[in-house]
Amino acid sequence: MANRKVAVYKQVRVGGVWDAGKREWQGGVWVKCPPWVNPSNNKPENDKVLVRGKMEVHPEGDWGIFFYEGTKRRWKKIGPKYNLAKNAADIKELALRGLSVGLKVEEADEKTLLKTAIASFLDPATNRPSAKWRPKTLALFTYDLEEFRRFVKKQYVEDLTSDDLHNFVDWIVRTPEQSDREHAHKTRKLRTQRTAVNKVAEVNQFYRWFMDLPPGKGLVKMEEFRDDDENDEPIIFQTEELEKFFAACKPAEHLLFTTFLRTGLRKGEMMNLAWRWVDLRYGIITVRNNKTTGHKTKTGKSRTIPILPDLLLRLTAHKEAATKLNQGADTDLVFCTRSGKPNDKMWDLCKKIAKRSGQDPSIFFVHRFRATYATNCLRGGMDVKSVQVLLGHSHKDFTSTSRYLAAAVTGDLKERFIAAQAKAGY
Repeated sequence: MANRKVAVYKQVRVGGVWDAGKREWQGGVWVKCPPWVNPSNNKPENDKVLVRGKMEVHPEGDWGIFFYEGTKRRWKKIGPKYNLAKNAADIKELALRGLSVGLKVEEADEKTLLKTAIASFLDPATNRPSAKWRPKTLALFTYDLEEFRRFVKKQYVEDLTSDDLHNFVDWIVRTPEQSDREHAHKTRKLRTQRTAVNKVAEVNQFYRWFMDLPPGKGLVKMEEFRDDDENDEPIIFQTEELEKFFAACKPAEHLLFTTFLRTGLRKGEMMNLAWRWVDLRYGIITVRNNKTTGHKTKTGKSRTIPILPDLLLRLTAHKEAATKLNQGADTDLVFCTRSGKPNDKMWDLCKKIAKRSGQDPSIFFVHRFRATYATNCLRGGMDVKSVQVLLGHSHKDFTSTSRYLAAAVTGDLKERFIAAQAKAGY
């Protein structure tokens, strides 16, 4: 009886020395080795193989499959990912079984299913960087890649083109985000060009990983979208919108969103803001990493933000009330849940208040308070560098801060234009 077994091996270099400068192996020989199986989860790992019965780490080389055609042993290279080689082995084994019972079996397509490749990219066992991702990062990649897969309607990774990504960007901007079934009551959320470009960057990262391409390569160059992204003017609140919004707030809600508006804090920073970093005596908030909750600032660095006098009085009263209410509870968070945990419902709360105030919830989101804060700072005469520091942008990330300058200038131009027309008498 013919041998219908198909084995997965990896071709690696053994006995050589890794030259970090040239980023290549010097000496040694290429050999094919079976995968090492992690005993804790009974799964192979992409960069680990058995060499003479011992586990060794080998990031270089490609996985492939061994199989027999009659009495001849054949080798077929698949690529740098174990999961894809295992998938190819399963398909080949089914084909060999069919041949053994007299079925005419056509060779399976050598292309890789997009769904399979995405699953492999998200699996820490085959993609080492994903093992270091935060849960929210993994969830974001999972959602965005699945959204792209549903949009593109192509089965194989190898069939993807740059046009697919350009069309994906156009579709994202035109199509509001539909909430999942579990949160079906939420309003559909509008997406911007910046959101679309971020999603494309994730798809491009996945494709570069799958095709084993160097940094900067991929289906598209991100510079193609840079101009559109930089001109994506931020959406800020108008005075009438804020008046209606705050009129519908309860006292605790009013303080929370006033703090957003007067400090420009990000949602994660507000969720993890601790009282020990709020200096009520000198009126300063220090934003920094919170080791207790595990939150890290976007740049990993701390910054200070001045507190306006009226907000300072309200925060002082809030702390006194919170101290009496908690009665020594083990929490130091400024805006927390009743159990003392970080409040992760601020985005939902913003939508509910907007609906309560009779306005469109789809245009109300927490980050819009930050955009309004930055624009007001620039309109008030602050220089871009100072606003950059207040927002916590990297010193190299001048573009993110200058985006708010566009909205500030637009508002000033409109006011000056109206004044000029009135003075001219027409």
